Amino acid sequence: DQSTLHAEDPLSVTFMDSHNFNPRYENHSATAESSRLLDVPRYLCEGTESPYQTGQLHPAIRVADLLQHINLMKTSDSYGFKEEYESFFEGQSASWDVAKKDQNRTKNRYGNIIAYDHSRVILQPVEDDPSSDYINANYIDGYQRPSHY
Repeated sequence: DQSTLHAEDPLSVTFMDSHNFNPRYENHSATAESSRLLDVPRYLCEGTESPYQTGQLHPAIRVADLLQHINLMKTSDSYGFKEEYESFFEGQSASWDVAKKDQNRTKNRYGNIIAYDHSRVILQPVEDDPSSDYINANYIDGYQRPSHY
């Protein structure tokens, strides 16, 4: 059955089991090992220690394991989805001092969508207007390439 991680006891595999190391998984077959969500590498963003909360790191999920992961998340009244949703951080996760300057406030269309200082797009300034280098935009990392987009 493709919808379970371990066919011998599908209900014993919980969301927490699939996301934490658990000794009971150590002696399974190579097939089970290759399908474990735990075996998917996690990628950390490099950087300095920040005073802002950045939330938890969630494991990457291989496409081949996606259906399995969704079925695990749906167990126990969708507890896995609820827990994951609640773990996402809301709020400021880095400084946005440039965006909050008086001369740049009108360039922010929405008050809750602000360009972070560390990754903001810096425009070529117009002569005699030092605040013309600001636009409410940030670079984001691509797959294995920082500031790709």
